[in-house]
Amino acid sequence: MARGTAPFDGEALRTLRLTTSVDGRRLSAEALARLVGTSKARILAYEQGHSVPEPSRIKQLAGVFQVPSAVLTPAEYTHPSLRELRVQAGLTIAKTASLLGMSRKTFGHLENHARQPRHDDGTLQVRLAYLLGVSPSVIRQALYGHPQAERRRARLADYLLGLFKEIDRGRIAVVDPDDPSLLSTADLLHRPASVAARLVNHEISGYRQLMKERDLAKVELEYAPSGRSAHVRDRVVRKYEERIALAAVHSAQTLCGFLMEAMPARQWRMLVAVANAGAGGLPVKRQLEPSETVETLASLAFLAHVEMTQRAEPQAVTYHLTPRGMRVVRKQWRLYECLYPSVRTPTFYRYDPDLPNSRAGNTLALFTAPDRFPPSEQ
Repeated sequence: MARGTAPFDGEALRTLRLTTSVDGRRLSAEALARLVGTSKARILAYEQGHSVPEPSRIKQLAGVFQVPSAVLTPAEYTHPSLRELRVQAGLTIAKTASLLGMSRKTFGHLENHARQPRHDDGTLQVRLAYLLGVSPSVIRQALYGHPQAERRRARLADYLLGLFKEIDRGRIAVVDPDDPSLLSTADLLHRPASVAARLVNHEISGYRQLMKERDLAKVELEYAPSGRSAHVRDRVVRKYEERIALAAVHSAQTLCGFLMEAMPARQWRMLVAVANAGAGGLPVKRQLEPSETVETLASLAFLAHVEMTQRAEPQAVTYHLTPRGMRVVRKQWRLYECLYPSVRTPTFYRYDPDLPNSRAGNTLALFTAPDRFPPSEQ
């Protein structure tokens, strides 16, 4: 297969040529060759599987018959890969890399290994989705479902499973950054050993907490006051056991999914500052144009702003967290704490409708969100 190409269905091209009318007539191989600027022999080679067209040629062929490129480039998996999406858009690796403002090698690493650049500003997936004409969720699925990414998650799950078994035996407390076994894990996470150690120890802490909750549920089961209560608590214990059995896989998925979309430190610092400002929002003067960090967070729907019309500084706006931004802060702040330990820890605020003046933001209720919730008894 030629470099920079993707799977091509020559039989689909032949079927289109023989059954689809173009300007009121069926095309011969020679006529199709004239329309796309190539030879009859090359068209026949495409149809017989002896040659694979470049992405731009695939898009050109599809355009002749007014069908999507996907008709000629069937997906190999349930979800299309990044390579298939690029080819369907009629782009080469070099052209895509140029449009994204990165080197060909960097984009090739992203496409072939599902490794995102370490210094991404958080907009790469959105920009790539716009360029390929798909939604960002399709890009995330293409990266997350890449065979290389799946193998990394499986290796990480095996490593964590070994650690969790050592914890069960009481042989390990935390992982040290100098531990030789952590080096391969740091490569899997694409982070320095110190960061990998903090992330792994976060999962170890969660696993220990899960075990404590399971043991407490067992005690409650033993002292259940009635048969019905015992039945309900037995279900809770079994759910804890199921979660413990799948803890390594879940942790691997959580860490890999988080790191795939983690924002840079400056963006997280801004998001925390807005969160800690509470319901009143964070005032920002508009004497200059909004910073790139603020604009990026707003474009990613983490922040929203309103004009400050009732304050003494008319040249300012107030930034608030969007619901999406609040979910990220509440659910991922401990993981971001492992990633950027120097950034201030966030506090969380909400309006309390039962308190006076809360509607105006004068009264705030403070709450924290636990990392792990016990399984439902329903």
